[in-house]
Amino acid sequence: MQTGVNGADKQYTKFRKSALSKKDEAQGIALSGSEPYKVLVEFYLSGAPVAVFCAIDGTAAIYFGSGSGFFENVQNETMQKIAKSIVFEAKNIVMNLEEKYEFPHAQEGEINVYVVTEDKVLGTFVDQSMTFEQQTDIWKIYYLASELVSMRMNS
Repeated sequence: MQTGVNGADKQYTKFRKSALSKKDEAQGIALSGSEPYKVLVEFYLSGAPVAVFCAIDGTAAIYFGSGSGFFENVQNETMQKIAKSIVFEAKNIVMNLEEKYEFPHAQEGEINVYVVTEDKVLGTFVDQSMTFEQQTDIWKIYYLASELVSMRMNS
């Protein structure tokens, strides 16, 4: 049986559904309809799926599909600043993203970025190697998400 981002992990499925939902409030912050307030970044690390969720208020959660599990509501101030930075960087790419109605999981070698606004969910998928080679718009978001994962792994 597979587990992790590509498997039938109920905890992650519930987490992911909530992360991609437009129905919750944007933490009481006034936003325009196209302004991001949640971001979900999915990628692989050492052959295992990783998902990083960030919200405009600094809420962060990290999921490790390698069996390490879930780390929700990160309280570390530095990590919360990084989470806010990820949402801020999403503002720079939102106009280049496509509205999504289906949300496939990242495959190995791929980075998926989903951005939730008040009125839609936008997303893109890029090849992980292209991100490093071409310094795409997604690079900063991926780099910051990787930094969050690294900090969590080293704490």
